[in-house]
Amino acid sequence: MSDPGDGFAFIVGHRKSGSTWLLNLMSLHPDVRGLMETNLFHLGWAEADPVRRTERLFTQTPWSAGGKVVQHHLTHLAAPLLARRKPALSLRREERPATLPDLPLADRRALRRELRGAADPGAYVRRFFAFQRDRLRPRGYLLEKSPRNVHNVERIRELFPGSKLIVIYRDGRDVVVSDQFFTRDHQGQPFDFAAGVRSWKRDMEAHLAIADRHPVFACAYERLLADGPAVARDLFAFLGLGCDEPLVADLLARSSFRFYAGRERGQEDRRRFYRKGVAGDWRNHLSAGQRELFKQEAGDLLIRLGYEQDLSW
Repeated sequence: MSDPGDGFAFIVGHRKSGSTWLLNLMSLHPDVRGLMETNLFHLGWAEADPVRRTERLFTQTPWSAGGKVVQHHLTHLAAPLLARRKPALSLRREERPATLPDLPLADRRALRRELRGAADPGAYVRRFFAFQRDRLRPRGYLLEKSPRNVHNVERIRELFPGSKLIVIYRDGRDVVVSDQFFTRDHQGQPFDFAAGVRSWKRDMEAHLAIADRHPVFACAYERLLADGPAVARDLFAFLGLGCDEPLVADLLARSSFRFYAGRERGQEDRRRFYRKGVAGDWRNHLSAGQRELFKQEAGDLLIRLGYEQDLSW
């Protein structure tokens, strides 16, 4: 591979829009090894000290599993007992997105030492991903997803110029409803509806801007729901990877809502990360006042994206 970015792919957006679903689906492909989100293209520059940066990476990111290494291992040891309720726990290590606890203890220590010696953010990020590629040995791509990276694409392209960029987006009304339940019921924190709308708008505007400057594979969450096989074929063609009909069916089955949540799509559990997994649920939750606020803040984007014809909804 001639380009320093060849062999890397990044899901750069969007949050609460199916990016985890897409990561799970792609990680099942035999030529892809996935990584849970590291937030490194933000964290590398937000934290100047490499020692503190490394501690945050190892304890405060989804990739680190929140630093709960023992709990992570116990969960997967119990997978045979829990598989009827949550089949995804039975996935082999190479079929699911990799996390810090998946690294042997010696490798965790080696990575920590190596990163602490890299003050420059760009060198730090390159070291991390080179280390992961060396350990995980993907046949095709090492794939990472950090949905907020839609605002850090220029850094990604500078460090990994040959990398592939992937975005999945969703009706902003469903995004805000999902974010509200996740923040309030799953995390136990207050939620600001207006701020949620503005956040979705900023993310979408960043996405549309980068799509004008870089080759990006973009798909709508709603299209993945309605026609998963076609989206999967298009996605792996974008990556130059083979994907025949039986493989597509297997990827979709083992990355499905039912496989990961242990419930049928549409069966709601507000306390879980996988809450409901449907499109159009905003109609059941947005008040008249919230609809008007959304129209004022981001109604034009819904029209531009094809979700509405006008503001009469």
